Amino acid sequence: MNSMLWVRAALAATVGLMLAGCGAFSDTVRVNDHNSPVASVRVTVRPETWARNAESLRGIQVGYERYRAQGTQELLAGQEIRLNLADTPLPGPDRLRNDVTVAHAYLGYSHTFLFGRHLEMEPVFGLAHLRFDTQVQPTVSLLQPSMHYSKAVAFGGFTPRWRFNDLMALELRLTWSGRSLDIATRNADLGLVLRPEKRVGLRLGYSWRGGGWSADYVSSEVSVSARGPSASLLFDF
Repeated sequence: MNSMLWVRAALAATVGLMLAGCGAFSDTVRVNDHNSPVASVRVTVRPETWARNAESLRGIQVGYERYRAQGTQELLAGQEIRLNLADTPLPGPDRLRNDVTVAHAYLGYSHTFLFGRHLEMEPVFGLAHLRFDTQVQPTVSLLQPSMHYSKAVAFGGFTPRWRFNDLMALELRLTWSGRSLDIATRNADLGLVLRPEKRVGLRLGYSWRGGGWSADYVSSEVSVSARGPSASLLFDF
């Protein structure tokens, strides 16, 4: 009977320590930037052998984008920041300046459906590589946590497009990558597409970016929310 009580006490103590450890390092690193420009490039190759009919266009699409988001955060007394398990925790109270650079490259299959002369719907899906470069700069502490985290993930997107003519179109591009429990992005781009030449275009508009990552279940989550002007070079072959 006594041995069972000892076992139960040991289990309770272990669980308590685990929960306490998880709670100590669970404070989120938050970055909110309302003026974060986004630059990207998109290349779509449509082999002639893939042409089915005049109602759809199929191809392989490759894209890359990069943006930087910055913001400040108040770390209260009793809170701690820890980007990975090997780091020394950064304790509060402190005022943090957080800096995150996000790079996103993908390879996918694109299928554009044509509805008359003006309306187009373009789903795309494939694989992406996400990279988050995170740096935390405190005001009080001498610690400066930083970490580079990257991973290959699933990628998907959907773009409704209204083509005014051969030279101009308006499009809303929605894309997502990864899983919310590990690493993920959720993006939206609204822009005017200008095509001075059939195979080359420029999209100018406004973008919304959301994403984040966490190295493990103990380290802090990094959450990024950014928006700002965007420019994208488009190539079609």
